[in-house]
Parts: sequence; structure tokens; C-alpha cells
Amino acid sequence: MGIFALPIFSQVFRLFFLLACFYAIIFVTAWLLLQNQQVIFSLPFTLNQWHSHELIYGFAVAILTAVMTMPITGWYGGFAVKGIAVFGLASLWIAGRIVLFLDMPFFAIALIELSYLTLLLLLGFLMTLRHITERNVGYLLLVALFLISQILFYWEIHDGYSEYASRFGIANMVYMMLLVSGRVMAESSKQILGNTNIRAQETNWFDGFVILATLAGLCCWIYNPYMAWLGYGLLVITLFNLIRLWRWAIAFEKAHYHHLLSVLHFAYYGIVLGLVSAAFANFRNDVALDLAVIHIWGLSFGIFSVAMMIRAGQTVMNLRYDLPISLKIGYLMFILSAIASLCYGIANSQAVLAFYIAIAGWLLGFAILLFIFTPAFCKKQ
Repeated sequence: MGIFALPIFSQVFRLFFLLACFYAIIFVTAWLLLQNQQVIFSLPFTLNQWHSHELIYGFAVAILTAVMTMPITGWYGGFAVKGIAVFGLASLWIAGRIVLFLDMPFFAIALIELSYLTLLLLLGFLMTLRHITERNVGYLLLVALFLISQILFYWEIHDGYSEYASRFGIANMVYMMLLVSGRVMAESSKQILGNTNIRAQETNWFDGFVILATLAGLCCWIYNPYMAWLGYGLLVITLFNLIRLWRWAIAFEKAHYHHLLSVLHFAYYGIVLGLVSAAFANFRNDVALDLAVIHIWGLSFGIFSVAMMIRAGQTVMNLRYDLPISLKIGYLMFILSAIASLCYGIANSQAVLAFYIAIAGWLLGFAILLFIFTPAFCKKQ
């Protein structure tokens, strides 16, 4: 028993949400220090490649692990990993972060890094075999896509670039928000309103159509963000996603005014804002605005992470749907950061103040989450 009997090791999502918040602060701070040459390390790829890599395969993969092991969104019957197994899973994820700073052969670095998602995929496959459902298969596909994009990253890095893999990874983050948002909104709204028929909204044909259409647009964006006519297609897909949000608001009556669902709506509007920005970047062949698109989706993923942590917190600390002021300030920091990031992109990377506001919003937002949720996830339910 010992240390592995502590509540933090009783459920996978407890430890991984905290790891994700802590690392969100660490990797952005490290990126700033490395960029300003205040700290010097030898990395196996460029600094900007490392930054995008850690956003996707460090932070986002930790959130993926936490989200799919939550009681509300996880595989049927729960995720049978606890105690020392949770510690082992976290240790492998941490090893993937540290190994990039060690003087090791490139192949060994890639092997250690890829082993985490490979193990997660294997665990997911074993859990799915126990109970095959559309939800289980959806999460299994999500893990597989992250693994494929990471393999592509290491394949590309041999030639000194990683544009396709980076866009692929960001698209996976967007797909995760598309997939999970409807499920959590449906489940939470059902609890708020006491309406058992709400769950049908999760799987209606229009939601599935919007997800598939958005994935098609993202595939084109991965291949070439400046493809002819892609901008117009992205605007049409934006309209579909706005209709999806409108349908949710009607189906869930007044439930979306509850603060938890408001956070999810803000995160989803981040997807919409990113699609619009990608369309205009396509029209203008604007590399800076296209870079802002990645940051907008990254920040909307941050807001999505806030919502997921709040939802997980409700199971361990009896958190209400109406959020305390501290959490409201936290997610407002992410919204401010997203707006500043867009302004930085529109100004062709000349608005230095907007850049630092975007960074400050990200860091403060996750610092607030850590302060609130660390004691909550470290105590018994």
C-alpha cells in the first residue's frame, strides 16, 4: 500500500489533470527562457518545434488521458488502473518530457516518447474489448490519431521540418473538443434539468455530420492551409458549427446558462474563431495569422481543459455547476489570452504587448487551476 494508496493515485484523471496544469506553466516558461537565451539546452529539434510538440504531445496528451478516464467520459466500466499503475503511467509520460533534454540517440528518444501513447492505446484496446460501444471506439480512434501524428512528427523531423505533423496534432486537439463537448454538455444538462431524453442530442445525425465535415476541412488544412477554395469551405464549416451550438442551446433549454456549460461554449467558440481565422489566413496567404490559428485552438483547448477539470471536480469535491469567482477568473484569463493571441496574429507578430498578454493569461489561468484543484484531487472523495 504506502504512498500508492493516496487518493491522488486512486483515479488516473486526478494525477493527470494536475500534471497537465503544472506542465502547461513549465513548458511555456521554459520556452520563453530558451527563446531569450536565458537558459541553454541542446534539443533534438528547433525551439519552435519543441514548443508545438510539447503543447500537443505533452500537455494535450495528458488532458486526453485525464478526460477519457473520467467517470462521465471514460470507457464503460471505468479505467482499471490505480495505485502503482497510475504512478507508472505518469512516470512514462514524464520520461517523455525529460528525455528531450538528454544527450541520447535520436532513435532512443523517439522510442521512449512513442511508448506512452502506444501503452495508452493498448490499455484502451483491452478496455474496449470488454465492452465495445461507439464511445469506446471513439476514444480509441483519438488515441490512435495522436500516436500516428507523433510518429509522423519524428519521421518529418529527419528532414528538418514538422509542419504536417504539427497541424495534424492540433487537428487532433480540435477533434477531441468536437467529440467530447457534446457528450459532456448532454450529460451535464441531463443532470441540471433532470431530463433523461437529453442524451439523444449527443448522437443525432446533425452533430455527426458537423464533426465529419469539420474533420474533412481539417484534413485539407493539414495538407495545405493555402489550398484554393479552402477558405470558403472553412467558412461553411464554421456556419455548421454555429448551428450546432444553436441547436444545443435550444435542446438544453436554459442549462447552457450554467457556468460549467458556459465554459464549454466558450471553448467551442474558440474552435469557431480558429476556423474563421484559418479561412482569412487562406484568403490572404498570411503565415502570421495561420500561426495565430494554432494558438487560438491551443488556447480554446485550454478553456476546454478548464471545463473538464471542473466536471471532474464535481465528482471529488462536490463542486456546484455555478462556479466560484476564482474559477471564473481562471477561465477569463484563457479568454483574454485567446483574444490577445488573435490580435498578435492580425498585427503580423508586431504587437509585442499582445504576445505577452497571451502568455500571461495562459500562465495565470493554469496557476489558478493548480491552486484550486491540487488540494481537491489529493483528498478522498
